[in-house]
Amino acid sequence: KKPIHFSVQRAFGVFEGLTYQENMKKYPKLYSNWLNNPSSTAISGGDSLYDFRKRVKKALKKIISLNKNKTIALVTHGGPIRIIISENVPPASVNIIEYKGGKLG
Repeated sequence: KKPIHFSVQRAFGVFEGLTYQENMKKYPKLYSNWLNNPSSTAISGGDSLYDFRKRVKKALKKIISLNKNKTIALVTHGGPIRIIISENVPPASVNIIEYKGGKLG
């Protein structure tokens, strides 16, 4: 089967393409704030965590709707994985996440 591609990456605005050291030099206060509290620090030109979460959830719903009653592999970055797990799976060691009866878990 042909893979389905969804681009769900968080936009990091002014931090895009810069190394840790470059961000600390160019945006010391903003970058430190973001490192210590990423959920409440707005990045100029970047996504809010709320907007990123909305895009991840929308893409996940689409993936599920296109793959009813199928086994799929979802390959993504850590950000979307954290959102999917934190909002859908009780705390545990997660190896397999199933969608059954209209629920992830």
